[in-house]
Amino acid sequence: MYTASNFTSRAAFALFCSLSVAACSDDTATDDEVGETATGTDTIGDSTTNDETGSGMETGSDTFGTTTTDTTDTTATDTTTTDTTDTTATDTTATDTTATDTTATDTTTGDPDVCGDMMVTGDEICDDGINDGAYGGCNPDCLGLAGFCGDAMINGPEQCDDLNGDSSDGCLSTCVAPQSCADLLAFDPALTDGVYLISPDGFVGDPFPATCDMTTDGGGWTLAMRFAPANAAFHFYSVHWTTNTVVNEMVTDPVDPTDGKFMAYNELPGDEIRGCLKNPQNQTWGCKRYDLPATTKLLDLFTTTQVGSDT
Repeated sequence: MYTASNFTSRAAFALFCSLSVAACSDDTATDDEVGETATGTDTIGDSTTNDETGSGMETGSDTFGTTTTDTTDTTATDTTTTDTTDTTATDTTATDTTATDTTATDTTTGDPDVCGDMMVTGDEICDDGINDGAYGGCNPDCLGLAGFCGDAMINGPEQCDDLNGDSSDGCLSTCVAPQSCADLLAFDPALTDGVYLISPDGFVGDPFPATCDMTTDGGGWTLAMRFAPANAAFHFYSVHWTTNTVVNEMVTDPVDPTDGKFMAYNELPGDEIRGCLKNPQNQTWGCKRYDLPATTKLLDLFTTTQVGSDT
């Protein structure tokens, strides 16, 4: 005799995701030249002056002649443009500073950014050649991506976008909200038994938790009801069969010994149901599957079909 049971349903859906110059004047050198020239000129001046004048002012003539001759010679010698030429050449040399100051290599290298050339350059973030701001594409200025799956905003065809790859939180990495345990298993066959958030087709509201059996009978089964082994609330005349109620919905263990009626019963369309009973003697479970004539919610099914009926 079987004294415990649970009731599951399964639905399958197809997933479409710096020159300074110092000018020098050699005053010391000039004085030396004047002194030296004066000495040499004094001898010449003395001989010449005495011959021409025949006066007794030999010493005064020497001094006068010497001064005149020396001044003329040293002035001519000192004003030689040797220093001026050197400083002029140095002052006007600007090769080094001109080359350095006018260099513009850094500001002229590379091609300019062209939004629309399908190349991401400079400040561009994207460039798909179209840049029309459409979903999954690039904005017209190439400075940002248009809406895409993973930007934490629901755009375009997305049903959700939570920036993670956790399949149990009601949003798949493809930005699709799973509608059932079968949906989840089809998306990732490696998923294990456990509680997942789902949003069935047509359901309005936040995703709700569903207990998924991903391993037995092909997996993808969603727990809809759980019956207590004794004094169960779900007898033939229970209102829970035909009303939009939940019972112990936070107790999600499918083999818990208490009654349970879950949102999946009221909101999840399915095309196949499975009932399981536990043998109290050997504690084994036995299950039986039933194909439904059409995809329907269990609430709708039992509202139109008498409980216990084989039809």
